[in-house]
Amino acid sequence: MKYSFLDEARSAAREGDAEAFVRGYFLTLENLGVPAAALHGWQNGFSGELSDVDYAVSQDGFNRLVKDLAAYTQECGWQLCQVLRHESTAAFCVCSWNEDPSRVVALDACSDYRRLERIMISIDDLLENRMKLKWGGYRLSGSMELRYRFTKAAVKSKQADELAPELAEYPLETRKELETWLRERWDLKLDDWSSAQQAKVWKRLGALTLAGKKSGLIGSLRRVAWRITRPTGLVVTNANADQDAAVVTAFNRLYFRRNGKLKSFQVGGLKKLLVSTLLRCDAMGRGWKCLLGRDLWIEASNDESPAQLVRRIATHLNQRCLSREGVNTASP
Repeated sequence: MKYSFLDEARSAAREGDAEAFVRGYFLTLENLGVPAAALHGWQNGFSGELSDVDYAVSQDGFNRLVKDLAAYTQECGWQLCQVLRHESTAAFCVCSWNEDPSRVVALDACSDYRRLERIMISIDDLLENRMKLKWGGYRLSGSMELRYRFTKAAVKSKQADELAPELAEYPLETRKELETWLRERWDLKLDDWSSAQQAKVWKRLGALTLAGKKSGLIGSLRRVAWRITRPTGLVVTNANADQDAAVVTAFNRLYFRRNGKLKSFQVGGLKKLLVSTLLRCDAMGRGWKCLLGRDLWIEASNDESPAQLVRRIATHLNQRCLSREGVNTASP
């Protein structure tokens, strides 16, 4: 049955269906023997407006993540445009539809769930007792989903009034399991599930997570070196008003962490490129173009339409990403 679901998802993805693209990706991982599970947001098969999809994948699957994802996108008429690594075991992978790059989804993968290289939840725990969904993919178990969401709320300093009531709706047994984990792992007691009590524990848990032992120092240093030597920002120059508006509309979401507009590229732009900024510049000197190299800038042409420029930028990002990741684009 999973093969028919996969064929259906791939077919819809080729027509630009983002929800089908995500479902098809999870089914492809299962066919490859790579265990994975959606961390949250799996309800109704990822229907509705999608932005980023958080999921856990086995360590082996994470090691081959970019290769597998690049192959899947090519099969579906999509393309992998950015891989932003925010932990040694986490990668934010931006994928868009070839026909319209503004139709974009980010697959935010992790093996171990970490904070600044401190392991919060191991991948073995995350995938333990994962639950199959009706369309063939998997989600976390209820207890692990609550553990992940509660821990993430502490790490991200979430507003309790928004999230706490939702977490309090989990079944009593599931909440009891989390209380046991908080007590045994962190020596924390959750007296009740009120928003105020959850906020109190989140604050304490957030502080404790920063005091833990770091893991994977070499991987962390490698990731930092990668970000410095391979910036994920991009400079777009010489765009007219219509082209500039189209670029902002298409790439303002997910592709880059930030965006900005400059009259001309200056030395301050170097730092912006390091932190994944889309910079639109009216002009850029030849010296800067030579220094940055073709990976980091693209010049608009008066002969191309705004839509053509957008597609060319997406193709540029895709080729840059695959080249940096060492993925053979000719492979199936």
